[in-house]
Amino acid sequence: MLRPTMKTKKTLVTAAVLGGVALGAAVQGTAVAAPAAGGTVPSCVAFGAPWSPFTSWQKFTITNGCAQTVSVKVVFSNGPGSTCYSVPAHQARTETYYSLGSVTDAKSLTTC
Repeated sequence: MLRPTMKTKKTLVTAAVLGGVALGAAVQGTAVAAPAAGGTVPSCVAFGAPWSPFTSWQKFTITNGCAQTVSVKVVFSNGPGSTCYSVPAHQARTETYYSLGSVTDAKSLTTC
């Protein structure tokens, strides 16, 4: 039976450490790649839905300040969510929707 030398032990420890670092980097890169559907929208995305009196037609604007395209849905106060909107990097998208007063106001965004 061969007895491991000190050099062999150091090589095995170094390989284990480097393998762990590579695995950690791979897992970290995967976690940051894309938010899960229904999750939190990145902070580089802005949402505005100013209420306009005297009309039932309201507007919301999604502004993407991120370096990549984002896909988001609008969450309404009491009603179904919107379709999924893809907004390219550094662009904005404005949509009009029919509001029943405070019942169907556009409130926030979620990922899709």
